[in-house]
Amino acid sequence: MRQIPLLVNQSGTPALFRLVIERVIYQLYQSETGFAVEIYTRFLKSLLELSPVVAREVQSWILYAEDDRKFNPYATASFIRFGFIPLEEFDVQLSRSLHSTQEDTLIDYTTNLLTQCLLTAHPLTQLDDHFLTIKALMRIKSASTQEWINHLAQRLSNQYNRQDAFSLRLLLAEWNRLCRFTMTSKDLYKQFCSKMFVDIMTDVDKLCFFFRLCTETCIETYQPGKKQLMGAYTKLIRHMLELRTDYSFKITLMSHALSVIVLVLAHYHEHPETQFNQKPFLKLISSLFIELKNTGEEKEMPLYFPGFAFSWLQLFSHRLFLPLLLSTDRQGWAICHKLMVAQLKFLQTLLQQKTGLRYSSKLFYQGTLRFLVAILHDYPEFLSEYYTSFIDLLPLNCIQLRNVILSAFPSSMILPDPFTLPSDYLDTMNELPPLMTKDDEVLQDEHFQSVMDDYLSGQSKSPIGTHIIKYITMADGELHPIKLNRLIFYIGIKSKVDPAKPLSENSAIRIYKYLLVYMKESYGHYLLFNAIADHLRYPNHHTHFFSTAILHLFLSQSDTIKEQITR
Repeated sequence: MRQIPLLVNQSGTPALFRLVIERVIYQLYQSETGFAVEIYTRFLKSLLELSPVVAREVQSWILYAEDDRKFNPYATASFIRFGFIPLEEFDVQLSRSLHSTQEDTLIDYTTNLLTQCLLTAHPLTQLDDHFLTIKALMRIKSASTQEWINHLAQRLSNQYNRQDAFSLRLLLAEWNRLCRFTMTSKDLYKQFCSKMFVDIMTDVDKLCFFFRLCTETCIETYQPGKKQLMGAYTKLIRHMLELRTDYSFKITLMSHALSVIVLVLAHYHEHPETQFNQKPFLKLISSLFIELKNTGEEKEMPLYFPGFAFSWLQLFSHRLFLPLLLSTDRQGWAICHKLMVAQLKFLQTLLQQKTGLRYSSKLFYQGTLRFLVAILHDYPEFLSEYYTSFIDLLPLNCIQLRNVILSAFPSSMILPDPFTLPSDYLDTMNELPPLMTKDDEVLQDEHFQSVMDDYLSGQSKSPIGTHIIKYITMADGELHPIKLNRLIFYIGIKSKVDPAKPLSENSAIRIYKYLLVYMKESYGHYLLFNAIADHLRYPNHHTHFFSTAILHLFLSQSDTIKEQITR
């Protein structure tokens, strides 16, 4: 069988080649077993690869010839499996035949073929590929067609446990077929969505189920490199949003659609029949971003779905999404901050694994580092104004990430040369840096904050050491690094420096010295000095205070403390 195509090709006789093709097709249609049909189909495929002209003639005969001999569902299903037939054109021609004639032979052929394609354990095609044929069968009032349609509808109803699953699935298939035509006008899209608005969107439960049906169908039918159903689905969401100008309606509709995507992702992630595949979800959500460029919705946190982490990072850094969040009007900064915190929390869990870093963890770290460098280059104000919440989430050994975040400064500012300081350098050291974190939100403990405010303002002279130790100590007696960082920062920004008094009498410096005495171990000292060093950034008031504080501690403490500060 491998040598026959070579011998026929070398013969140089077109008539012989066509004769062989005819005999192979005849034997294929006469075959009574699936094995024989597959063998002859493979043989025919190897022959047709030798002549594109003959291949087009065979395809035209299968599609357009009015010949009852071709009504062999097993042979046609084999052609579909090997890609001989363009499914859209075949669907059009078969539906036309059913409209023009309703012979029992054609109806039996159609139902048997669709059974082979759709209702087997491993379907060859999707319902969208036979939409026109199924609609034609639904119009035929015969017992066999109605029985087959009811069987298909019952199968979908059992799968989703809803009686309207079949009608909604046909609605999605109709929309998908409409989107495949490049000449479809916007008015036709709008008309279709208006009809859908009456049928579906007035019932929230039905709307959410429709979103679930569409999402699961997109995920199940995903095939890399091929035209995807999810492109039509995301376009449908966009046109549904354009039906009304009511902003609350748009938010509600998008919330339903995104919530369903999250729930489906959670189901596949937690209960996968096979290994979790994040690519279809990445394709679906990125397609949604492309369709909805003016929507700044949040995405799933990788901490809850670690199998989706790389796709999540790619979506977060998408060229159409990130610039919208970090635009100059700053309306999306809060959302971007939440997403960045979610990313750093997940990275924190990866870096704190006791078994060592896996290769995937290293790749995620490198991706996060490159992402932060890109933000540092294009949007340094974002990192500069949110830096306190970011560095709280970084482990102490994350030197690179910490340096990237702390090196951010406003793009309108020109850093002075440390060897030739300008005359207005001291003026910049008195300016407060812009921060998105309010002073009252730093400690996140109202009672402790009021105690600290009274002490730092001089209104209270009572000892506060007990309150400080209680705040920075966890239940197991260990230090809480994040709360220590917040305490160090809050003391620094609230303390008032009196030039007439020595720095040793400053309330903030006295608290730092108290902490050095209390934390006798070098690890505690390291946390303290690291917390102070985190606020040594570009020239501003905070940098001036913390640099003065750490220099004072270096000069006034023992050689052991000096070594720790130097390190």
